[in-house]
Amino acid sequence: MKKKVPTIILIVISVFLSSLVFAQDLGKIAESNLSAAKGESLYIVGRYDEAVSPLENAIKIRPEHGRAHYDLALTYAKLGEKEKAIDLLSSYLEYIAQTKEWIGSMDKEYITKCKELFGELRGKTVSSQVPGEEHFIKAKEYYQSTMFNEAIKELNEAIKINPKYALAYLLRGAISTDGGNYDEALADFNKAIVIDPAQSNFYEARAGTYIRKGDFDKAISDYNKAIGINSNDAELFYGRGFSYDNNNNFDQAIADYNKAIEINPRYANAYNNRGLLYDKKGNYEKAISDCSKAIEINPDAAAYDSRANIYFHKQEYNKSWEDVHKVEALGKGDRIDREFLEKLKKATGREK
Repeated sequence: MKKKVPTIILIVISVFLSSLVFAQDLGKIAESNLSAAKGESLYIVGRYDEAVSPLENAIKIRPEHGRAHYDLALTYAKLGEKEKAIDLLSSYLEYIAQTKEWIGSMDKEYITKCKELFGELRGKTVSSQVPGEEHFIKAKEYYQSTMFNEAIKELNEAIKINPKYALAYLLRGAISTDGGNYDEALADFNKAIVIDPAQSNFYEARAGTYIRKGDFDKAISDYNKAIGINSNDAELFYGRGFSYDNNNNFDQAIADYNKAIEINPRYANAYNNRGLLYDKKGNYEKAISDCSKAIEINPDAAAYDSRANIYFHKQEYNKSWEDVHKVEALGKGDRIDREFLEKLKKATGREK
């Protein structure tokens, strides 16, 4: 990507834009690309509802972003909003025909793809694709249907056709991680990073695999790199905080959970994990407050279980039992630690 900068500079000079404006445009392009990459990653794994917001944000930042429009249209279509996808592409193609903004080579590639998708959604046929993309699309469908072996076969074909298909390596690595094949996953993430080292989600994926392996130092290193690329992603700070947490670096973990919450004030897991660390430090009021906030955002068994333990440490046994019962009512009684439950029974002289 950096190799293209001199060409961009020449183009900018030719249309009489100042170097300051250009620097601002580079920042805008980077911010838009990061948001688009996040949306595309969510789309790839079938989290369509979550993909919409970052893709819309990428377009809001830079309306000429071809890939974001293409991915958002695909996302709308997957959500059953075909007309919304058609309207999006129609507006985008009309905008591109009239805009005087500079259009990069990547945008031009996706303008063509948007035209083809526009035709397909309106019932017309489409033709050209990125080499290997047909297999990649099939692989995503298999992945979303949990048909992982079939997905791997399609990804192998995509990579055979296009050895620099970074997203194909990323998805194959994700499937290998889910299957416990961590070394294979790391090899694929390494290749994706070599091909495109500017994508924070590639480092994030590799960090997740290191966490599965229990190698938290390497996970932290990768989260550092990802945050260096994108410092506005709550999940990156949460992941690094989780890694620090498991390395017994509790103060640094709390700092990262704080940052995750600052970026996303409704990050229930960050509140829950921070609460558990406050519990370890003996700060029970903060611990209960955080777990209660997690429950307010997402009343799941994990947060009730956490708060039950904190109430126990605070010797508020009746409240501890109340949260145990809530965990059981959610059908998650098996997640309650047996040793904790025996201690609670002994402390209270009751079985339930």
